[in-house]
Amino acid sequence: MTQHATDTKRADTFKRFQTNRATYRLADLIEQGNEGARMLAETIDADPEGVTVYGYPTKDTTTPDLFIEVTDEGYVTLTIANCSETLAVGDVHKLERELFDWAWDEGYFDN
Repeated sequence: MTQHATDTKRADTFKRFQTNRATYRLADLIEQGNEGARMLAETIDADPEGVTVYGYPTKDTTTPDLFIEVTDEGYVTLTIANCSETLAVGDVHKLERELFDWAWDEGYFDN
């Protein structure tokens, strides 16, 4: 695959990634057996019952496996490994790009 084709595929995948964002209660995802949600719950200080997340599916369009936490105060937090970054909710696109780039490099997508 040429560099141009790879770049085009990456750009298209990112658009799909953003389009498939949905809002979930973290506790609901854990109850459904979502492993990524369970792992996120272990890294945050709040009770999962009160936590809202944006979920992003990478393997299909229905099951989220990557998350950005949304607070009632109007902030979003991305945690990757032991590093977290918090921005205003209006800047969620910046965290989406960071999460997508990390997931792309880690092989979450069929790239």
